[in-house]
Amino acid sequence: MPAVDRGLAVRDVLTEAFERLRGNGYRKDSAADWRLYNILHYRYFKNHLKNDHIAARLEYTSTRQYFRDRSKALETLFNVLLEMEAATASDDNE
Repeated sequence: MPAVDRGLAVRDVLTEAFERLRGNGYRKDSAADWRLYNILHYRYFKNHLKNDHIAARLEYTSTRQYFRDRSKALETLFNVLLEMEAATASDDNE
């Protein structure tokens, strides 16, 4: 498999995991259930904004809290990827 195809496959898997972090209803910057999704959206998946711009856009009063939530968002994304891998492995064993 060429490197480009592997890269596209990785991007597709990451996007699927990312989409599983969606909150309820319409996406809003101020909605608590969309916070982790929005951090990843603005930083890595869509706009590639700088951290201070994201913190301001999502109305963080503390940069420190933004960085805590960013770490939590990345950890949550990683856990979703692990769940997806486990589900794929169990499907393969059946």
